[in-house]
Amino acid sequence: LEHAPGYTAHSFDSCLLLLSTLQNLLDLQVTREELDAAAAAVAPFGSDNRAGIAGTLHRISALRSRKGDVVGLTCRVGRAVSGHVDMINDILDGEAQPAAGFNCKNLL
Repeated sequence: LEHAPGYTAHSFDSCLLLLSTLQNLLDLQVTREELDAAAAAVAPFGSDNRAGIAGTLHRISALRSRKGDVVGLTCRVGRAVSGHVDMINDILDGEAQPAAGFNCKNLL
């Protein structure tokens, strides 16, 4: 792993923590009541099965059965970070080179 592009001890530790957390989540069973309560807690889902959380950039997507019942939820956590548009403009203008970071998939 020392030779992986963008490798740092911090990124490796972060990936191990992520994989450990995912394993713990795989052991959980979500009840129908919990799923219904979570779906009801967000704004109404649109025709694209997405809903926002007021005051945030987070988005919840509903996974539906063929009958249209919500059988799962995904959450995209969004946050505003200032200054990134300038970095992208530098790349598009040829003034900077994009860099690749460490990918947790390298551990699997």
